[in-house]
Amino acid sequence: MFCSKRALLSAVTTTTRAWMLWCGPARPSAPLPQHRSLSAPSAPLPQRSLSTAPSAPLPQHRSLSTAPSAIPQRRSLSPGRPSGLSGAVGRAGPLAGRGRSRSALTRGRGGAGGAGRGGRFSAGPGGGAALGRAAAALPAPGECAGAMAPPAGARLVPRAAGSPFLGLLLLLLLLLPLPCPGGGAPRRRPAGPPVVLVPGDLGNQLEAKLDKPSVVHYLCSKKTDSYFTLWLNLELLLPVIIDCWIDNIRLVYNRTSKITEPPDGVDIRVPGFGQTFSLEFLDPSKRSVGSYFYMLVQSLVDWGYKRDEDVRGAPYDWRKAPNENGDYFVALRKMIELMYEQYGSPVVLIAHSMGNMYTLYFLNQQTQDWKDKYIKDYVSLGAPWGGVAKTLRVLASGDNNRIPVISSLKIRDQQRSAVSTNWMLPYNYTWPPDKVFVSTPTANYTLRDYGRFYRDIGFEDGWLMRQDTEPLLFRMAPPGVRIHCLYGTGVDTPDSFHYESFPDREPRILYSDGDGTVNLQSALQCRRWLRRQKQPVLLFELPGNEHIAMLSNDTTIAYVKKLLFEL
Repeated sequence: MFCSKRALLSAVTTTTRAWMLWCGPARPSAPLPQHRSLSAPSAPLPQRSLSTAPSAPLPQHRSLSTAPSAIPQRRSLSPGRPSGLSGAVGRAGPLAGRGRSRSALTRGRGGAGGAGRGGRFSAGPGGGAALGRAAAALPAPGECAGAMAPPAGARLVPRAAGSPFLGLLLLLLLLLPLPCPGGGAPRRRPAGPPVVLVPGDLGNQLEAKLDKPSVVHYLCSKKTDSYFTLWLNLELLLPVIIDCWIDNIRLVYNRTSKITEPPDGVDIRVPGFGQTFSLEFLDPSKRSVGSYFYMLVQSLVDWGYKRDEDVRGAPYDWRKAPNENGDYFVALRKMIELMYEQYGSPVVLIAHSMGNMYTLYFLNQQTQDWKDKYIKDYVSLGAPWGGVAKTLRVLASGDNNRIPVISSLKIRDQQRSAVSTNWMLPYNYTWPPDKVFVSTPTANYTLRDYGRFYRDIGFEDGWLMRQDTEPLLFRMAPPGVRIHCLYGTGVDTPDSFHYESFPDREPRILYSDGDGTVNLQSALQCRRWLRRQKQPVLLFELPGNEHIAMLSNDTTIAYVKKLLFEL
C-alpha cells in the first residue's frame, strides 16, 4: 500500500523515467523536438532517423507498440488534478537528512513544481510539468540513485502511449509496498535506543583561558587570547611547565560559601557537551595514551549509531562534586528529553567510574514517572559505589596515575584541591569501621579517623569538603531504573598503605581484589538494591578487567550490543 498520494506520484515518475529508451547518436545539424506537456493536446512527434547520414532518408521509425507513434493527450492521474508531477524527494537516504538529491523534475528547494527541504511536494505553477519534458531533463549519470548512464551523444525518445508493458508495470506498482518519501517519514536509525555516555574522574577534556595577575614561574603564560586545552595536554605536564598547569587547574575552597573557585584570572570550561569527542580522546591530538571512550563509541557507530546524534556525551567538571555542578544536571535532563523526542525511545545511560556516582545522584533527583518515561536502561561500568581505598594515598602523598613524567608529590596539591577526590573516600557502609587504611609508625587511620587524618597531612580544607559531600549519596538510594552493574575482578587493587615516613614518602601498598582502582567491596554495593527497587538489578562480573581497559574490552562491548539490540 502507498503511504500517501505523494508516494504514488513519485513512484509513477520513477517508472516513467525507467521506460525511456536510449537511441543512437543524434544528427548534429538538427535540434531535438520540443516535447509537449501532457496536460494539453499534443501533436505527433516528428521522427528522426537513427542514422547520422544527412542524404538518404530512412523509413519512419516506429514504436515497438502497434499503436500510432503520435502521443495523444494524457489523462490526469486523479480527477481534477493536473497530470504533471511536481518534483521528487529532496532529502532521501537511510537517515533521511544528509544532503538532497537533485530531482530530474526540479532543481528547486520546495518552490513551484519542486520538492522542499523536508521532501514535501509543491503545487505551484510548475505543477503541470509534462512527462515528456521530464524525460528530456533526465539527470546526468550519478546525479541521483538509480539513474542510467547514456552513451555519448545519445538522446531520449519516449515510448508510445499505448504500450501494454507500461500499463502492466503501473498496475503492478500500485500493488507493491513502497516506502514513504520525504520528510513526513520517521528517520531511519538503528534498532537500538539512543545512548548517553557519562565519563568518570579525569574522563573528559577541560579548557582554560587566562588573564592572571601573577604567575608561579616566568615560563608560565599570564594571559591567553583564547581557550586552550588544559586537560589532557601532555606538553603541559613536562618538568617546570607542570607548575604552571597545577596553578591553573587547582581549585580554591571558600570556607564561607562552601564552594570552590578557580584561581584569580583563570576561566575553565567543559567543551563538547552533547558530543563525544571530549571523552573519546582526552588528548585532542588523539594520542593513544589519552584514548578513553573511543572504542565503545566506534563500536556504536559500526552498529549504525551516529556520533553527536543518537549517541552523545555528557562531560562535566570532574574536579567538583555534584553539589557544585547544578547547571550540568539541568543540561543533562534537557538533553535526555530532547533525544527521547527526536528518536521516540527512552535513553540508555552508560557511565564509567565516578560518572556512576554522578548518574546515581542525577537519577535520585528525578521523579519515578520521569525515569519510567525517559530512561530505558542504565549500564554501570566500574562504579565506586562505596568509595575507593586508594583515595587516602592520593590525599596523603599523591598519585601520578602511572604517568612517568609526573611526580606524585608534585601533583598532590592539585589532587587535594579537587572536591571530587575527597568525595571518593571509603564509606562506612562498605568497609567495617575498624578497617585500617593507613598505618604509620605513630598512628593508624580508619573510617572514624578522617578528621585526624586531614590534620596530620596538613589539609584541613579537605575535611570540610568531605563533610560537605558525604551526605550526597550516603543513603545509597536505588536508581529506580533497570541497572546493569559490570565490575572488574582479578586485578590487584590498592587496599591499604603503610608509611615509614608520613606523608611525604611513597608508601608500601597492600592489595585486594578489584579492577585495579575500585575495590570489589565497593563495586558490589550494587547488590543492596536487589530488594529495594522493583526494576531489575543485574550484576555481571568481568574477570581480569582493569578499570580503564574494561571500556574497550570485547566482553563489555558485546554486553552493550546485546542490551541495545535485545539480541
